[in-house]
Amino acid sequence: MGACGSIKVLPGNAYDWRFDHSLSDPGFKIEARGLDHFGQFLHAPENKNGHYILKKILFVCSQNRLRSPTAEQVFSKRRDIEVESTGTNHDAENPLTPELVAWADIIFIMEKAHRAKLQKKFRASLKGTRVVCLDIPDDYDFMQPELVRVLEAKAPRYL
Repeated sequence: MGACGSIKVLPGNAYDWRFDHSLSDPGFKIEARGLDHFGQFLHAPENKNGHYILKKILFVCSQNRLRSPTAEQVFSKRRDIEVESTGTNHDAENPLTPELVAWADIIFIMEKAHRAKLQKKFRASLKGTRVVCLDIPDDYDFMQPELVRVLEAKAPRYL
């Protein structure tokens, strides 16, 4: 068991890295520092055992067709977080589950109505998880530039 991967230097002394590794390998550790080509730090915080900690972010809208998948795609470029998206409606592309709620460190909801649904259906799974309402109405198409700008303006302060 072990790791294999590569680190390459990009223009401006930034780094790009990709690794495959076994999570069961207790000796595995990445020591890459610098900025990637998205301007994000490669060196994530470590816990007391020296394992890297990535915040787990869940974006929630109603149908998981426009707003939350856009947010997932926009923020998936960051190296310091893991992102998923889901919808509160039972017929959503990726319906919200107790497992997704329990997985998340921060849940971004698009509208206040999503908070009510989240608390009603998944109160036991929330367990103190931070829920942030972005107040983004269902007025946008998938990856619409205006939606991307709104997401980039509102969400980063909470990450």
